[in-house]
Amino acid sequence: MEKDFKEVVDSMIVQASEEDLATMREAIMQRFNAHHKKYIEEQISIYDKHLDEDVLDASIAFYTSKEGEQVLAKISVISEEVDKLSFQLKKVVTNDMMNIADEYDTN
Repeated sequence: MEKDFKEVVDSMIVQASEEDLATMREAIMQRFNAHHKKYIEEQISIYDKHLDEDVLDASIAFYTSKEGEQVLAKISVISEEVDKLSFQLKKVVTNDMMNIADEYDTN
């Protein structure tokens, strides 16, 4: 993730000396890392609020098992497909709502 972010930053700053670029990259990465650390801490807080230690331990045991690793390997593909399906549903529902509104508007 950090490597990708460095590439984005580098591509955004086209007209800078190598020294300025290195200084800017370092400043941006320091800020990014601080934000990222806070983000992780907030995620931990959310998990702590909703799940007790036994549940977290069981989750860790599952996700480090052979079956859990298979789930983790496929979760991004599954999420992508579910997102597409959800988007399609939103389109269908929105179209239906507009059609119903048009029907009532013409009556």
